[in-house]
Amino acid sequence: MFVESFARDFYTPGDPTYSVTPDATEANEGATVNFAFQADNVRDGALFTWEVVSEKVSAQDFDDGAMAGAFSVANWAGSFTRTLKNDLSFEEGPEPFSVRVHSGSILGPVVATSTAVMVFDTSVEPESYQVAPSALILRSGGTVTFDVVTSGVPSGRQVQWQKLSGTAVAGDFVTPLSGVVEIQNRRASFSLTVADTVTALRTLAVCLTDGANVLAESLSIAIYPPPSITPKTVSVYEGV
Repeated sequence: MFVESFARDFYTPGDPTYSVTPDATEANEGATVNFAFQADNVRDGALFTWEVVSEKVSAQDFDDGAMAGAFSVANWAGSFTRTLKNDLSFEEGPEPFSVRVHSGSILGPVVATSTAVMVFDTSVEPESYQVAPSALILRSGGTVTFDVVTSGVPSGRQVQWQKLSGTAVAGDFVTPLSGVVEIQNRRASFSLTVADTVTALRTLAVCLTDGANVLAESLSIAIYPPPSITPKTVSVYEGV
């Protein structure tokens, strides 16, 4: 009893010291980061305000949409959490943020700043494919290029292409009527060259396939034979 009374009567607290520490320096979208606030020599019930600081992270990146909030301390400690929203946007890249703690309101002095927390985008972009011809009308002997544009497809992915519909047959072309393309930076292309021997109207649509499912279909192109040339008759009269 004497020791406790002596400590209570004669103990003089030092100057307040503050620190704020996240429980992780890296977090995926959807995760919760806990911040521990230490406030030595500060009375119980003292109010503080945390504030998110970042050039990239905004209110829409948190599930509650808040960039600031209040809390109090007890036994020289306090805490608060920030839960990151999995917003399903793509290609955001890593986004760092830190928090500042103000004494009292957000207008009060900054007493502590945390280390940065790096937020990683875990959104997965759905895969999609498009295939489009460079021309819809072609003559015998001409070449058409099909451009493939994708999203969510990694570079190096190989995709099959083949005839989908139409009256054209393999013999109408000097190039194969099926093949494989490799996606690089979301794009690929392949070409077909029509033989000079096509003598009637042909149509052709192609598709992309993974071997089991059709991934994309092109518009149909029309292939025309060379224009017919009618010899012109010239009459020659004697004495003219």
